[in-house]
Amino acid sequence: MTQMKKLVFSLIAFLVLPFLGKGQCSDFFRVDLKNNEIKIVNAWLSQSNNYDIQILFSGIKKGTFSIKALDLENARSNSVLPIQSHLVIPPKINISPGEQEALKITIKNIPGPGMYKSKIYLAEDSGKCKTEFPLIISLLDPTKVSIIGGDQGVNIKIARSSLPNLNGLLPPAANQKQFNLKIDNKTQNSIFISHVSFSLTGKTSLGSITEKDFDIDKDVVVGPNNDRNITLRLKSETDLLPDEYLGILRVHCTDIAQPITANFNLKAKSSDCATDYRQF
Repeated sequence: MTQMKKLVFSLIAFLVLPFLGKGQCSDFFRVDLKNNEIKIVNAWLSQSNNYDIQILFSGIKKGTFSIKALDLENARSNSVLPIQSHLVIPPKINISPGEQEALKITIKNIPGPGMYKSKIYLAEDSGKCKTEFPLIISLLDPTKVSIIGGDQGVNIKIARSSLPNLNGLLPPAANQKQFNLKIDNKTQNSIFISHVSFSLTGKTSLGSITEKDFDIDKDVVVGPNNDRNITLRLKSETDLLPDEYLGILRVHCTDIAQPITANFNLKAKSSDCATDYRQF
């Protein structure tokens, strides 16, 4: 090999070889992770709560991998939580061709809500590959997600009139068939609202109203330090008896175990007479 060829080969080796170890892990397994990150999002309730996640490895080639992790770092305060006290992870994982292997990670003893970061390192025992995954633990403070005005209860009036509201003869309440819930998110993370549920009972008629009687916005995302409306529209086919309906409203979030709740009072009226709405 000439001196020039040796120089070129050495340069290629210098540029490529540092990346081969990480890249060759794809010969051993596939893992489906968004942005190649291990992310846990949940609500922080107390220091005694544990948070689990399972990562599925789809085996391609047989291999045994040693696992290590860095200490957890609080992204805001930069304080460090020793990994021995706050993370449970097996020391090894065995990968077999055509099989799935689950890696379970448990986070424990977290002192408060916030974002914590670490890294998980995998190294194949024969030295054929090494790789790493960022570990991001985002624990929300559920007290910072609320229904605006929900502490006073959600009070709604819905009415039906068979007449058009010509020249303002009937008050606006006579044609009110939808309303908004405003969700306030004071956390540093987006909140994903999957659905709204409720079951109301009439005080005199004992009739029932549930979320199935409404068309309700679903899969709503409320950005960090923001608020957003969820619209509930009474379905045209709903037979809503005039009455006052009482119950509990629940807003379900994907990352908060317990729903956000508020007392729900819904007054319903049906009349074509304007005087019937004076006290409504």
